[in-house]
Amino acid sequence: MAQQNHGLINRVLQRFVRDRFGADVWRQIADDLGLVPPRFEPMLHYDVALTQRVLSEMQQISGKPREDLLGCIGAYLGGHPHMIAFQRLLRFGADDFDGFLRSLEDVPDRVALSIPGLNLPQIEVQRSHDVIRVVCVGQWPEYALALRGVVQAMAPQYGRHAMVEVVPVMQSGCAASVSRTDLLVRSQSCGGAGGVTAFPGRIYRHQGLAQRRPDQLPSVRRGASR
Repeated sequence: MAQQNHGLINRVLQRFVRDRFGADVWRQIADDLGLVPPRFEPMLHYDVALTQRVLSEMQQISGKPREDLLGCIGAYLGGHPHMIAFQRLLRFGADDFDGFLRSLEDVPDRVALSIPGLNLPQIEVQRSHDVIRVVCVGQWPEYALALRGVVQAMAPQYGRHAMVEVVPVMQSGCAASVSRTDLLVRSQSCGGAGGVTAFPGRIYRHQGLAQRRPDQLPSVRRGASR
C-alpha cells in the first residue's frame, strides 16, 4: 500500500501557493496534477507521491531548492496571518522564546489530539550552553526543514532573532524509514527589528525573500506528466 499524507499537509501547500503566488498559479498546478476538483480536502488522505509532485511544481515556480522552499513554507506557517490558529497552538504556555522551543516537544501530541490521524515527528529539545538542539525523529526529514522556517518566523514574536542550523544525523540500528534531523538554534535580542517580520504583519520574509506578485514569477510549465 502506498504511503499516505494527511490531507491537511497538502491543504497547507495549497494555501501557501495561493497566498504567496496567487490563485491562478494554484489552478495551473492543480491542472498539471490532474487534481479535480482543484483543491485538497483537509480531512482526507493522499499518496505521498502526490505531495512530492506538488512540492516539485512549487520548486519550479519559485526557482528555489527543496530545502529553501520548505523553509519558506515553515515561515508561512509561523508568520502569516492565515495561519494564526497554528501559531496560537505553538505559543500555548510559552512566555519567552526558550519556553517556546521547549514546548515544541508537546506539539505532536497537541496536534494528534486536535487532528486525529495527523502524525508529526517526535521532537526532543536539549540545551547546551548557548545552543538549543531540537531533535526531530520521524519518517519525513522535510518536516524538520519546515520547522526551521517556523522557528525563524516565530522568534520575533518573542523579541528574538533566531539562527538555525540544520544537521542530518545518521542513526545506527534504526529502520531505514526513520530519519533524524537536528536543528541547532542560537538566538539574540532583535530589539523589535529582527531579520524576519512575522505576526501580525501581512508581509513576511524568510532568508531575505520577500513576497512576489504572480506577474513577477516564471510561468508554470503546462502539460506536465500526470
